Amino acid sequence: MSIKTAGITVTAALVLAAGTVGILPAQDGSPPAAGPSVSGELAFSDAIVFDYDRDGVQERVQFWIEFEARPTPAGAGPEVVGGSLTYYVFDLDSGQRVDDWLLGFNMTMGGGFPRAGESFPLTNVRVEGRKAQFDLRGTSFTVIDRGDSWQDDSIQVRDHNGTRDARFFGGDVRVVPDPLAVRPLDIEANRECNECHDDAAASMAAMGGPHREFDCTTCHPEHPPDVEGVVVPACLECHDSHSEVMTAASCAGCHAGHDATRVVHTVAMPDSYCGACHDDVADTLRASRSLHMGVKCVLCHQDRHGAEAKGCDFCHRGTHPQHEMDSPARCRDCHNTAHAIESGRDG
Repeated sequence: MSIKTAGITVTAALVLAAGTVGILPAQDGSPPAAGPSVSGELAFSDAIVFDYDRDGVQERVQFWIEFEARPTPAGAGPEVVGGSLTYYVFDLDSGQRVDDWLLGFNMTMGGGFPRAGESFPLTNVRVEGRKAQFDLRGTSFTVIDRGDSWQDDSIQVRDHNGTRDARFFGGDVRVVPDPLAVRPLDIEANRECNECHDDAAASMAAMGGPHREFDCTTCHPEHPPDVEGVVVPACLECHDSHSEVMTAASCAGCHAGHDATRVVHTVAMPDSYCGACHDDVADTLRASRSLHMGVKCVLCHQDRHGAEAKGCDFCHRGTHPQHEMDSPARCRDCHNTAHAIESGRDG
């Protein structure tokens, strides 16, 4: 589904993929209320011409998103809503924000195109220092607030296609840290390092965990050109391995030194790494002797450690009527759990 505007095509995929992150201060420039939060506005298109009000006149506009979110309470599940995101059009000629663009047309388009005036829920919201992460309909976003413009900030998008830097054309992101959890970024011994490596310093302050207490030279004792390449210690010099099947080289598959508290993985993660800690689940799956034995753990538990499993219809499409497929709980009524699958209802 697409809208063609004077030779420019804006696809629904562009709107959903590029327009799902954003963050910006309140319109008057004031910060959000006290406490950790992430908020903002971002333009996810350059200037285009688009008859948003269907009056026969092609106006010069940009597509924008606006959102605000706060971390979900400790212990809450990853699907708990912590904020919302909306789409709007900005008319560059009149200087007006338009929230009801093509409202009637949107109601009949279908295909996942964002509806005017509709709020899309943000889930799994986390804020650590000046870094925030959140999910929107299966896509994860990581933002680091480094200044007063989107050009100063770091904004990454992660979905089934991998991780990439998001592309925007205006706006800003704002991350308000928890005032009770902020750790000093400028450790005396690290000041000289931070002058050139402010991105690493921001990541360390936000998600470094115990690593953020260290002097940089604890892990980087030498610096180019005194030594060739970047010198870092092997993780197992300080940490115990999760399993004998894992080596020091395995650590980088889930962990990064500056983002130590963020545990992510790729589709190449071996099942043996998962089974090292989740041996009870691995044993149950092997004992079930179902076809799921041949499915990698990371196919269902994607992107990060502890991720909620994908719904059954991620792989099994059209097997039953859609109202049955929409709920994994209904699948379990007949098929037990994904780790001990059964062929149908007993009796």
